[in-house]
Formats: sequence, structure tokens, C-alpha cells
Amino acid sequence: SYLDMKEQTGLVRHLTELTHQMEQIRHSVILCVPGIGRYQGRLALNIQYVPVIRWRPLQALSYHCLSFFFLWRLAARQKPDVLYCNLINFSLIPWLVAKLKGICFVSEVSGLAGPELKANRRWPAAGSALAEKIQYWNIRHSRGTVTISEGLEKQFLRFGIPIFRLEMAADIDQFLPRDKALCRRQLKL
Repeated sequence: SYLDMKEQTGLVRHLTELTHQMEQIRHSVILCVPGIGRYQGRLALNIQYVPVIRWRPLQALSYHCLSFFFLWRLAARQKPDVLYCNLINFSLIPWLVAKLKGICFVSEVSGLAGPELKANRRWPAAGSALAEKIQYWNIRHSRGTVTISEGLEKQFLRFGIPIFRLEMAADIDQFLPRDKALCRRQLKL
């Protein structure tokens, strides 16, 4: 996925927790992310940083180009059983490497590219349409798709591939229900 691992976003937390859970049931996991920010969380993870060009306009493009060679080399050395890709990056690279190397490809989708990018005014309509087509291509050509929403699960059933829904995508020890009044005061609501 294209994200800065030093940021404490929901996606970083989700990926690190998913990786940690897989390792607890004795699966070897390598998390490949752009080399723009180092993970500073509490979990010890096997993270491989894909080199990127530091100049902001070329960061995403350089990540996508270099990730092909990086994943190719990693697949040749590690010989993974599964290439699991969070489809936030709208790239065909992970699917292509999996296809060429004969690796099972599993995708994870937490939102639909088209509507999300159309809401983002910085994306042109053609860009959001292309991202949506790439996302659907990855879903249709994966061995299975993981999602966190019942609505997405129902929408993807039409592709005829196994759909797995994660019931809880948050660390409930971290995000416990709190006192409503206290939360409202802290947020100045």
C-alpha cells in the first residue's frame, strides 16, 4: 500500500494489526510499504521499505514503478504462498507479479475507488474512472477478497470469487467505549 507508516492512521493500525494477527498464527508476513516514513508502533513487524524518489510529485509514481522490481525480487527470494494486497493504491503491479510468479493473489478492499476519488476534488473524473477499473480488475482476478463492510461484501459477490468479511477492524483494547460527556468536552462539542 502507498502510505506513510509513521502516521498513526486507521489504515496503518489496520495493516499492522492484521500482520500481527497473521504472525500469531504462525504465518510469515512481510509488509512492503514506501520508504517515506518509518513505522514507530508498539508491534515488532517485518517491514520492507520500497525505495521512492523523495520529490513529492514523483513519490507515488516512483513507488509503483519500483515496487514491481522490489516485489519480483522478494517473491524470487522468499517464495510466498500468497501475495495479499490492500487495494488503496490502485495498482496492477502486485497482481502482475503474483500472476507472473504463480503466486496466489488475495486483495483487500476497504472502500470503492470511484466514489471516494470523485468526492476528492483534486482528482479528475478520468482518473477516478481509471482507478475504479483497476480496482475492479484486481478484485475480479484475485483468488479471494477481504473486506470490512457488509455492503462491499454484497457488491463483490457478483465477481464469483470468495469474499471474506472482517467482523472487527479495530483494536478494541485501544478503542474502548468512553464516557460520552467526557469525549464531547474534549472535542469541544
